[in-house]
Amino acid sequence: MDITERNMTDDRTSTFEDVSGTRRKFLQQMSVAGGAVAAGTAAAGTAAAGTATATPPGRATDEDVEAALDDSKVQSILDELGSPKVLSKRAASTTKSNQDVTIHVTYVPTQVGSIAYGVHETGTTEAAFRFDDVRARGLLPDEHRSLPNERSAILTGLDDDVVLTRVATDRELRTMLDDLDLDPETVSAYASSAANAFVLKYIDENDDVRTVEVSGGSIYTESDVDAFSYSTTSDSDDDGISIANHNGKCGPDWCWRCLMATGGCGACMASCSAVGPGCALCIMAMCGGTGYACTGCVHCN
Repeated sequence: MDITERNMTDDRTSTFEDVSGTRRKFLQQMSVAGGAVAAGTAAAGTAAAGTATATPPGRATDEDVEAALDDSKVQSILDELGSPKVLSKRAASTTKSNQDVTIHVTYVPTQVGSIAYGVHETGTTEAAFRFDDVRARGLLPDEHRSLPNERSAILTGLDDDVVLTRVATDRELRTMLDDLDLDPETVSAYASSAANAFVLKYIDENDDVRTVEVSGGSIYTESDVDAFSYSTTSDSDDDGISIANHNGKCGPDWCWRCLMATGGCGACMASCSAVGPGCALCIMAMCGGTGYACTGCVHCN
């Protein structure tokens, strides 16, 4: 499979497969003028999401590779992965853009998979790694060898740290839904090393996004679901779905709601909600598909 982009729509669990009511309500309020999503077919529960254009991927220049390897975010990822051998001569690059974002992406292959490195027009950089090369599992550091839902796991590089996110497994999510008596059509849950816990988001009866921290689970292995405990329910930070045209008020909950409504892949849903940095790179260069409509949330981070 081409290293330059992998479709992660198969990472969605049943939670993301049928959210037609939520999707329809959200899409009906998305601004056509803002270009995020065309709402003409929203009444039928579908919509034409924003699309991205891209230059044909080609061999990365030496300058592209050098810039990536010199970036502290990439180095943080390499350190976390045990400093795997970098296969610079196989690096590829492309430029992707849509109504919100233009980003030059360099894919730097290593022994354990490729690091995606993005440079925005503003000069802001992002770096992320996806655990999608099963053949390389034995070369990873011990704590990363048994990641559940590994194709949904994203390692986002920060200047002096990394954040690991992954989507909850079916068993983990089922337990949370049962314990909290929630409708699976409006819920997603992901593990985050930043929170050292699971984060569950759902839409309540007032159509607000609520967040619940789920402790007692495991990020790097399948959780002992009997140890789950729930706390820190918070109000939405998105001021309701009427802010779909951004209006300077959007935040991580807006991004989550957009990805949920448009069927964006679970891996980016987790990464965008948990981290912020790396969100545009994940949507534009590592996920693809309908999530392109949601890159407006990067203006809020």
